[in-house]
Order: sequence, then structure tokens, then C-alpha cells
Amino acid sequence: MTTQEKTKVDQRDMDMIHSPNLWPCWPFLPVKRYVDRKCIVGIVTHDDVRTVHDLNLARGWTSEEFDVALATPYASVEAMLEDGWMVD
Repeated sequence: MTTQEKTKVDQRDMDMIHSPNLWPCWPFLPVKRYVDRKCIVGIVTHDDVRTVHDLNLARGWTSEEFDVALATPYASVEAMLEDGWMVD
């Protein structure tokens, strides 16, 4: 992927993250990243788009599971995208 293509993808992800009214599963947005060729999934919520929660939207969860799920906060959406997260 060229730098220009990556910038387009990042901008598309940035636009989607900042547009909760477009999220297909509002109030949650599924995100993913690849680590050592393994796909890691998570979600962000409409009230905190800078934190990735270690939950699988397809599997679902209880409120208790949400409360104890690993949450990784980022200083900004840009930092989250730079860490490899993208809209799924």
C-alpha cells in the first residue's frame, strides 16, 4: 500500500469514527488491527471514540463483561489509527 493509499484509508477511518450517525451498530463501532498476521478485534463507543475495548461485536457481551473488558485509551483518534486500528 502506498503512502497516499494509506492516507486515504486513514482519512476514511477518521471520518467514520467522527460520524457516529453513520455507524451501522450505533452506539458501537467495530475496529480491528493486525498483529503478527493475526486479526485483533475491538469496539469503540460513541461517548469515547479514543478508547478501544477488547470486545467482539459479533459475539456480544453482558454489561458485566463490558465493565471488566480490557480498555486501551489513546490520546487521540489519530494515535489510535497510528497504532494500527482501523474501522472494521
